[in-house]
Amino acid sequence: MSRSDDNHRSPYPNCYLSPAHWYAFSLSIVAVVSSPPALGACPIDWTPGRGFPGVQGTVYAMTNWDPDGPGPEPEVVIVGGEISVAGGAMTDMTAVWDGMKWRSFGEGWFGYTNRLKVCGNRLMAAGDFTDAEGGRHGFVEWSGTNWQPIGNALGYGMSVVEFEGRILAGGYAVTGDLTTPVAELVNGQWQPFGPPMAPNSYVIDFFIRGEELIIIGEFAAGSARNIARWSGSDWEPLSDFDGDPLGTYLCIAEFDGDLFCGGAFPPTGGNSSPGIVRWDGNLWHVME
Repeated sequence: MSRSDDNHRSPYPNCYLSPAHWYAFSLSIVAVVSSPPALGACPIDWTPGRGFPGVQGTVYAMTNWDPDGPGPEPEVVIVGGEISVAGGAMTDMTAVWDGMKWRSFGEGWFGYTNRLKVCGNRLMAAGDFTDAEGGRHGFVEWSGTNWQPIGNALGYGMSVVEFEGRILAGGYAVTGDLTTPVAELVNGQWQPFGPPMAPNSYVIDFFIRGEELIIIGEFAAGSARNIARWSGSDWEPLSDFDGDPLGTYLCIAEFDGDLFCGGAFPPTGGNSSPGIVRWDGNLWHVME
């Protein structure tokens, strides 16, 4: 074979490789590439992984909390919902952010958290919880080392609040009675708060406006529907003139003296269904 045969020409100048040389050279490359490394040169070991970033799952509630009040411990952030992992650690219901990392918060409890509230310096949670023995609870409180059930709540917890020195719970059939969506903690047990409401009523949240207590949800309490304020002995509508807007009230806030309520409300004046309505103290307004 002549040197003019380019099929076997070396990439290096003035270097000719015969077919036999090319074949041997190819086998040596395959051997080098396919040979496993010597075990002694590459020790095998397990190292910690980085885990999942943040909190895995759906977070429904969040609050800051100072575990020891005026003491030296820093404030932390507590989150709750339907969560399974926090910063690489398995958890359920709740997790804590200490300013540096996420950690699990509580052991032996299962379920999900709808609301987290600090009442005084007591950290409380409302939701649907199951303890290690299988008992179900609507409200729990942090004892310093783990969650503990509050009272005898048999229903479904949606919120909790401190009002005028009382601890109030809102939800569905809080005491087991379908007409009791609001209850008060008395001597460690939940008692109905206010007159009975229509069966299957439920309260989603509380809102304190000055000295006024307001509840929202889906309920019928006398002439009040889905939003009401506490008169001291009964639940009454905010508007005495034309009634409060019908609809589903999901959240409430105050801005510049007015109340803003978010949810789903019927169309007004041929417009699409508003998502927010505003109460100025006298009249309701649809937010443009």
